[in-house]
Amino acid sequence: MHYFLLQRIMTDSNYWVENYVSYSSVNDSSVHQASKQFEIVVSDSVDFNPSIEVSVSRDSKISIQVPKSTKYHKVKRIQEADFLQYFNQTLQTFQKMEISGGEYYIDTDDYADNYQLEAFFEKPHIQLSLRINHGIGLSDCSIYI
Repeated sequence: MHYFLLQRIMTDSNYWVENYVSYSSVNDSSVHQASKQFEIVVSDSVDFNPSIEVSVSRDSKISIQVPKSTKYHKVKRIQEADFLQYFNQTLQTFQKMEISGGEYYIDTDDYADNYQLEAFFEKPHIQLSLRINHGIGLSDCSIYI
């Protein structure tokens, strides 16, 4: 049964790559999977800046759609296999990380809609963040380095 549910979710989804181009010519690029109720965003910088963000709509009025391209925001549709390649590589990057020790902090806002766990490690020298937000109508969770 789980397989058929997963197949339906994948079939009902749209896939695209988004590029933001600023005046300084620095590109910020990510790949997306989205349906009417959720969106998964994966950084295309799998080796240097891996990240995964999952957003889920809790309000039927919110519908996550493929954005339109503009002068500084380019959107190009991709195939499911292209998205899965980035997603799986990012998961492997997180799984292969060998970290120990470090300093940990938890940060939250005044309304407790947003929690963030920050971890700082010397070897390897990285900052790992896990953010959970359960605001009005839309919840999201992200992990990034």
